[in-house]
Amino acid sequence: MTPFKKERGAMHRLLALARPLSMLAPLMAGLGCSDYQVISQGHVDVFYQDVAASVDILLVVDNSPSMTEEQQKLGETFQTFIQYFTGGQVDYHIGVVSTDVSDSTTAGVLNGGYISIDDESAEDDFARAVSVGSDGDGMEKGLLAGLMALTEPLASDENAGFIRESADLSVIFVADEDDYSPGSVYDYINSYRNVKLYHSRDALKISAVVGNVPEGCAGDGVDAAPGYRYAEAADSNFGIVESICADNFSDVAERLGITASGLMTTFELSAHPDPDSLVVTVDDEEIERDVDIGWEYYEDDNTIVFALTAIPPSGSVIRATYDTYSTEAAVIE
Repeated sequence: MTPFKKERGAMHRLLALARPLSMLAPLMAGLGCSDYQVISQGHVDVFYQDVAASVDILLVVDNSPSMTEEQQKLGETFQTFIQYFTGGQVDYHIGVVSTDVSDSTTAGVLNGGYISIDDESAEDDFARAVSVGSDGDGMEKGLLAGLMALTEPLASDENAGFIRESADLSVIFVADEDDYSPGSVYDYINSYRNVKLYHSRDALKISAVVGNVPEGCAGDGVDAAPGYRYAEAADSNFGIVESICADNFSDVAERLGITASGLMTTFELSAHPDPDSLVVTVDDEEIERDVDIGWEYYEDDNTIVFALTAIPPSGSVIRATYDTYSTEAAVIE
């Protein structure tokens, strides 16, 4: 931002330094200034919706006695969960393990193998896979169970073929109690990242559907303790944290699917626009400015954000065209 020249006064220098230029026009008009002109018309930002061609998704589902209803609700969300993979032409693998590691013969082993994009019975297989039972160890160790599923010896034995070298990795924890795995969350995060050692940092995403932090939550048949450790892992790895007490698991599954697929919903502009001048297109088709079915502009972080129903598909080109304000101070009359 260019500050005012010295002769324009201390008050104007202070305003110029403290406010984004897009906010100065109404303030300066009140101080007797001339019109605050735009200097760039038709400024264009171009974005590309570029996602991984493939992603391996591991769901780590709590199998303690209180999780029967949550597993059933999760099993009913398959089509909602995968819609952004199919729409974005993302090749997926989906595997499920429980949080119980007390039995060394089953700890970290995928429940029913894994589901791929080519499976004709994928929806039924998903419902069966997430039904991991409700007789598991009450000291849930989801972080450890997930890591066991992705590393040796299981990665080359019982779970062979699930993890692909070329694919991104998304791990989703679903639990109504916190994690009791030995060791720090930081150590587990590093170990999960090492699974994709030679990929970019954002090749790993961790998300969590857990009890609200810090107070926990209660809902229809649900009474969940806060999922501190799962939430910490998610907050550090490009994921999201959702409430396991949510009334509508379809909405939760939709947000998880978007995150796991890697599709972007938010795009930061390169300059501050005149909001009224903004025009947004996806593959040259103009998209309506509507927070529910199109897009909206948020001045605080200078971004355009697409509604879930209007997310640009993989491979699309997004253009934002707008007028920008002058970076020179207005002249005082």
